[in-house]
Parts: sequence; C-alpha cells; structure tokens
Amino acid sequence: MNRKERRHAREAALKMLYLWEVGQATAQQAVGVYFREHDPKAAESVQAFASELVFGTSNEAAALDAALEPHVQGWRVERLAVLDRLILRMGLWEMRHHPETPAPVVISEAMELARTFTSEDAVKFINGVLDAAKPAAP
Repeated sequence: MNRKERRHAREAALKMLYLWEVGQATAQQAVGVYFREHDPKAAESVQAFASELVFGTSNEAAALDAALEPHVQGWRVERLAVLDRLILRMGLWEMRHHPETPAPVVISEAMELARTFTSEDAVKFINGVLDAAKPAAP
C-alpha cells in the first residue's frame, strides 16, 4: 500500500471512529456505513487498513487511554476534544501493532490528521503526547 492509500485509510478510520464514539455505532456498523455511503470506491487495501485501525483502536480504547493518560499532563483523556482523543488512540494503536511503520511516520500522519480536522494547537499537542507515549524501540 502506498503512502497516499495509507493516508486515505487513516482519514477514513478517523471518520469511522468518530461515528463509533459520538454516534454510538458499533465499530462494525461504522465501517459498513462509512464505506457504503461515503467511500464506496475505496480500494480494498484502503478498506482493509482502515477497518483494522477502527477495530483495533475501538477494541483497545480503555488500554490506549490508560497508556496515554500519563502524557496528557493536566488533562484526563476522556476530557480531551473527541477528535484529538481519537487521533491519539489511533496513532498509539498503530505504533503498537505496526512496528514496521516507523513511529515518526505514524506521529507525522497523526499530526496531519490534526492539521486537517482540528487545530494547529492540537497538532503540537498530539506530536508531544504520541512522542512521549510511543513504544520503546525493539
């Protein structure tokens, strides 16, 4: 999968996670609705990676929040803006489960999501939190 497809998948996954978190849809429903109604022509590779990000992040949300908590200094993860929280969870999940993708790449992509969907302040915040929370290199 090329860089453009991976970015497409991450953006799609963020939108699906938003539906899961705010819309109270199951992860399965969010994936189905999103690709059926908003991105029916997405490549199979995009659908597969986005779905993996959604299912992995949603299944491990509590553990991801617990791992992020020490790094959000002065905040509780559940009090963060929804999109910031989702970007942090998804980025940490990807770093934990896709070590073949270098952590700086995952962090950079998370920052791009923040730049696109939230604010410039969030970009800096997400960079700092993910850098501090990233898994130790093997």
